Amino acid sequence: LSLHTHLPILEPGDFQEALDMTRSAFDLSEELSLPVMVIIPSKFCYGMGTVVTGSVRERTSDTSFAHTPDLTNVGPRAVERHRLLMGKVSKLRHCEEGAIVSLPKDKSFLVSGKDLIITSGIYGDYVREALSELGKTDEVSVHIPAMTYPINKRALVGAIKGSNCERLIVVEDLESFLELQIATTLVEEKLPCDLVGKEIFPPWGPISYQQVEERLAQLLGIEVKKEASLGKLKAVH
Repeated sequence: LSLHTHLPILEPGDFQEALDMTRSAFDLSEELSLPVMVIIPSKFCYGMGTVVTGSVRERTSDTSFAHTPDLTNVGPRAVERHRLLMGKVSKLRHCEEGAIVSLPKDKSFLVSGKDLIITSGIYGDYVREALSELGKTDEVSVHIPAMTYPINKRALVGAIKGSNCERLIVVEDLESFLELQIATTLVEEKLPCDLVGKEIFPPWGPISYQQVEERLAQLLGIEVKKEASLGKLKAVH
């Protein structure tokens, strides 16, 4: 949807982030005068957990609606509004950390190794747990953008150069949403990294933790065996 509408997307990884990012989404929406989406997968919706809510903010202004020419997107005005929209997208994509206060921070876990995994939301926990089970936490870097559209180019390039990686592995469900944005950045910045994504994760349905562990083990050249009683995987080193 956002590749056509260019609406910013935030993806929380846990229940506390879901609350915090929702609040950030309202602030970001006010700052940019744009709708902001907070995306969570179906598995997240069926969970529950404890969060720290903090105090409820006081209303800063009365809600009102005014019919202005800015709401009429036809003819030359549509072109001008489109130009302004793309300027806002560019601002988000290229902004330095802290330049937009309401924007949640990306999470990066960078180590010395040839692989960097880029993922989002709850799949960040899947990836980090899988790497721990496979004994690769100290060999594979992970970058988890809080805003998945538009991906912040500075943070992404910083993670790629900071990890000195040779291969990017994109862990995402459904179609190549992150992968397409990452591929564009690689071309723009002339970064010589291999990109792996939909070759290993199907473009339909959710991704299970077991799938993440199995596919990462395959990519990292780790032999695994299943425990029949628990249906789990164990790395064979």
